[in-house]
Amino acid sequence: MSPVKKPIVLAIVLVLVLAASGIAFAVVNVTERDAAPDVAAAGEEKEEAGAAIFPDFTVQTVDGELVSLSDMKGKPVVIGYWATWCPYCVDEAPAIQALYETYGENVNFMMIDLVDGEQETVESGSAWIEEQGYTYPVYYDLTGDAAYAGSVYYLPTTFILDAEGKVVVYSESAVSFAEVSDVLASLLTK
Repeated sequence: MSPVKKPIVLAIVLVLVLAASGIAFAVVNVTERDAAPDVAAAGEEKEEAGAAIFPDFTVQTVDGELVSLSDMKGKPVVIGYWATWCPYCVDEAPAIQALYETYGENVNFMMIDLVDGEQETVESGSAWIEEQGYTYPVYYDLTGDAAYAGSVYYLPTTFILDAEGKVVVYSESAVSFAEVSDVLASLLTK
């Protein structure tokens, strides 16, 4: 093989190996994402859930008002990351509405639309919420601050925090009314 062709062949082999690795990574993540919900209720052993205080972040309302997690003191908090293009998020939304109607006076809800300005915008997210008739509080993450705070890689992702801001539930899949209701009821009786 000529000295000129050797680097080209090596580059092609490297690209093929990287492409195969990326495909394998995507397949593993899709398989893990579609598995049963990964919900850890209060008191259960789970590495991601437990004594960790959720990092503060700032999002905005549809009117542009800035709201921080630290503004939600004294009550448990349900933080839900979603987008209108996510079918799991769309399927989960009625359960979130029912939870809000049941616990909204005693629990803070922060349903965070991950806005990218192209596939998801404040306008498309707020229009969808209005069309569906949902009344739970929706916030928009325009900077990625909230997604970074929650290390969000999948949608929907849900966290439930106790009144002190400690993570008691972490789920990288759609949650049901029953799962979350049990946890919230437990937190409210403490």
